[in-house]
Amino acid sequence: MKIMWTILLAVVLLAGLVLGGSGASAAEEETELCRGIFGTVAGVSIDDEGAGTIDLEGALPVQVEAATRYHVPTIVPPWQTWAGLSDDARILVQGSVRVSILLTEDTSQRMAMKVMIVPQYPVRSHHVGVVISIDGDTITILQHNEKEVTIFLPEGMDMAPGDVVTIIGQRLAGEPRPRAVAVHNIKQLAHRFQSHLNDAQGEAAFEHVSALLDRAHNRHMEMLDRLKARAEIQANDRAVEALGKAIQNAQRAYDNLVQRRTEIRDRIRDSWDELRGRWAEIAGTITELNIEYGNVVVAVEGDEVTLGVSGATRVLVGTSLSELDGLAPGDFISRAVYDAETMEAALIIVRAPAMTAEWQVITGVVREVNLEEQTVTIIRAVGDPVTITITGETRTAMGGRIITLGQVKDGYWVKQAVYATDTMEAQSLLVTAPPPRGRS
Repeated sequence: MKIMWTILLAVVLLAGLVLGGSGASAAEEETELCRGIFGTVAGVSIDDEGAGTIDLEGALPVQVEAATRYHVPTIVPPWQTWAGLSDDARILVQGSVRVSILLTEDTSQRMAMKVMIVPQYPVRSHHVGVVISIDGDTITILQHNEKEVTIFLPEGMDMAPGDVVTIIGQRLAGEPRPRAVAVHNIKQLAHRFQSHLNDAQGEAAFEHVSALLDRAHNRHMEMLDRLKARAEIQANDRAVEALGKAIQNAQRAYDNLVQRRTEIRDRIRDSWDELRGRWAEIAGTITELNIEYGNVVVAVEGDEVTLGVSGATRVLVGTSLSELDGLAPGDFISRAVYDAETMEAALIIVRAPAMTAEWQVITGVVREVNLEEQTVTIIRAVGDPVTITITGETRTAMGGRIITLGQVKDGYWVKQAVYATDTMEAQSLLVTAPPPRGRS
């Protein structure tokens, strides 16, 4: 983890300062023409107006002025002047251990234009575990990875041994341990689950939240049991006592939630029955698609039904997730579930075409279209290009419309091409035009 942090930080420094040099240490590589300095701080002295000096080990000091801009990664908005820095940010600058500096164009003045502080530790940390002791303004928690960590606890954050907590920590310059900036406990987690149960739209959503609750409780208790067993083996009496309380607290919170879950289910069951009566199902053939307005027209026993399709609609082709533009007129919808009042579809399942031969599915980019031979050559990300043959039975579509091979252009993106590996004849070809250059 430390290695990954070091690599990431180096990349940020190079990109942020645009030093252009080699990134060598101040002691070894600095020359009169080099504007970029990366070194270890020996001392920082900056007055209230922003004027002062940054002393570097093995190098000449660097001057700073009111116009010098500072950046502490992930802590303060980038490139603030001294006047724009908060008190905490100024502490980070004055207590810095390593810096990356960009000098002004006149390097002989050794005046800093930009200063980036290199944090000695990851400035943000995430801790999940059980409080095992409290000593003054610090708490010690046994984390889920069986390691202990001590954290500063600000006033107003009440905790007790045995509390299961998630803590977001921030390490300030010169402090030996992280300081808690946010704390979540099991009571807040239980309240969140209860809110989700209350807000569930329909029985299926309610049971989904209920299943998540049971799974979270099981995993939670498994972690606590594992930590307690390890603490007993290590004869860590303090941890054993705290974990015993944590197990009791967790089980009590879960039992209360189960009771509330039963009460909520009984209270809103009548509304589920009313909602269930609003849903309808149809099966039929797509006759028309409107991608812009998100509509699909389905022919059902001589009649036509128009369904709305939104981002909440689950569209499946066979068992594969798709979108509205992945459908086309002529596709058969084996099941569509929709709200009979709003006509908004919740689920659309398109029957996957029967495959009697060995089929291959690929994606890529159209390299060549041969109208005379009715073939399309597709470049894949991995592997050789593939040339498929378009027949009268091939379903060729773009943007929810059936198109001809003549409308397929070189450079088009192939979202999906399905073809028989023995004949290379395409069963379907779904393409989309790439965005204009300059747009993502």
